[in-house]
Amino acid sequence: NCAALAELEFGACKGCKTVAVMTVGTGIGGAVIVDGKLFRGKSFKAGEYGFALTSYTLEDGKIVPHYAKATSALVQRCSDALGKTVDGIYIFDNLDSNPIIKEIYTAWLADIAVCIGNVCVALDPEKFLVGGAVSTQKRFMDDLKAAVYGGFDQLENYTVIEPCSMGNNAGKVGALKIFFDNYGK
Repeated sequence: NCAALAELEFGACKGCKTVAVMTVGTGIGGAVIVDGKLFRGKSFKAGEYGFALTSYTLEDGKIVPHYAKATSALVQRCSDALGKTVDGIYIFDNLDSNPIIKEIYTAWLADIAVCIGNVCVALDPEKFLVGGAVSTQKRFMDDLKAAVYGGFDQLENYTVIEPCSMGNNAGKVGALKIFFDNYGK
């Protein structure tokens, strides 16, 4: 919510009326802006994209849901598969040379892309912004846009997907905006 408010007031969605924002980091968070205002929903869960089902599998006759996962989950999956602790920088540095990392990354990215595409189909936002440190990776943003527009090809004509212009600081700036709005300057 804070990242979306910062981007609405000072950043990439200034002047927009309908925007969705997803932050990808330790967790998956997000927000929805409708008519230039933060939309929270009746239970204050609007924009909680980490709860959005992206697919499911059947295992032993039971439905096993799959959700978009944060960068921390990507790092953990790669670390587990490689048998050593790695970080996001290592993953992006070895993405093209290591087929294990590439497979995990592609599956992780697909879940995020499905979530974004479904949100865009449901809300028809002018923009969908992505925040969190991973959004500063040009490779990630290029791959993400290709995955979303590849699966939802009609979206490219009416929804712009781009990183938060305030980068990883959008949440902090939005929190300060709320503080100053409520407690004066």
